[in-house]
Amino acid sequence: MRSLAEESSGPVPRRRAVQAVATTFLGRRPFILLPLFVTLAGSLAWFEGPSARPVLAATLGTLALGFFFWEAARGRRRTVTDAELWRSLAITLAFIGVVTLATGGATSPLALMLFAPTVIGFAAFGRGRRSDALFLLACAVVVLTALAPPGVPFPALPDDMRRLLLVVAGASALVLLRVGVTALSDAHRAARDAAVGAGDELVAAAEARGQALEAMGARVAHEVKNPLSAIRGLVEVMGENATSDRDKKRLGVVLGEVDRIDEILRGYLALTRPLEQIERRRADVARLVREVAAVTEGRAERAGVTITVEAEPIAWDLDDRRIKEAILNLVLNALDASEAGGRVTIRSAATHAALALSVTDTGRGMDEAELARAGSPYWTKKRGGTGLGVALARRVAEGHGGRLEVESRPGHGTRMTLVVPRAEGP
Repeated sequence: MRSLAEESSGPVPRRRAVQAVATTFLGRRPFILLPLFVTLAGSLAWFEGPSARPVLAATLGTLALGFFFWEAARGRRRTVTDAELWRSLAITLAFIGVVTLATGGATSPLALMLFAPTVIGFAAFGRGRRSDALFLLACAVVVLTALAPPGVPFPALPDDMRRLLLVVAGASALVLLRVGVTALSDAHRAARDAAVGAGDELVAAAEARGQALEAMGARVAHEVKNPLSAIRGLVEVMGENATSDRDKKRLGVVLGEVDRIDEILRGYLALTRPLEQIERRRADVARLVREVAAVTEGRAERAGVTITVEAEPIAWDLDDRRIKEAILNLVLNALDASEAGGRVTIRSAATHAALALSVTDTGRGMDEAELARAGSPYWTKKRGGTGLGVALARRVAEGHGGRLEVESRPGHGTRMTLVVPRAEGP
């Protein structure tokens, strides 16, 4: 059988907490049931005298109490296991079934006691095999009790005795349920709260570690840029003095790789730049968009792609430097995704609440799997790309309190839209 932790889908601390509560419950149970056994044995002896049923009740009661007190003594030495708790509840159900048959079957007031071990088992084990087995056992006891013929093996109890036992059995069942179920509920709640607290601490520690690593990575990237610039300068000088085409070609490859490293470093530094550096000021959005188009026009002509600007005359409070950087990255990605004869459209529009800056291309588009990964750092479909452009654009949008929306279909191109909400306050 599965462990209590597996059945309740909880962690090990929850299992231990429940076992501790179960041990305490089994330690208190014989003292709660003692008045019921005394009442049962005493009333049977009073109403029926020395006969088979009082003797049977006294024998069963002595055996049951002995077993319960033995469990209580064992619980003082060690914690009960979930298997032992289930076995104890199952034995209790069987004992209650026998006593119920001996005291009138379906009319016995002791039938109320069947609920106590069953409900406590549900509270302890939750959903799982042990709960299912306990439920089936309780159903079997109820069915056997209901099918027993009247007066077999003993006649029904007198009305006065039945009323007395009904009160005592009901009170005992309620006390057992209160002691067991409430304590188990408290254990589950305490374990859940402890798990949530530990999870919060783990998340906080992970965030702090991530921020420290991010800061260290940004510092390393910044320090690498200076020697990289020196390497580039030396390679350029060597290229100018090179005499053979073979050497010039090799040095050109080196320059290309240096430029690629520099692009990666610039993208990483832009991505890790603190969002607190967002400085909103009134900017002419149409002018900003046209500047991006002008910067990328030469590259678009070489690729055979047309850039179109559809910009409304809008003035908006934003960090024009960061927004321009984000739009530039999106346009460059759109150009790379477009084939000769394609079109890239930069569009700006605004409502009272938000500004929308979109870059639409007629390129190859993305399927659902690729769309789900779009914007993840270092994931890209561009050969030799870094995947930081879209991630940077998303970071800039979020820095303005907005978002980056991506729409794409294979063969129908892609639209990426920066949504920048209106700045709050003056």
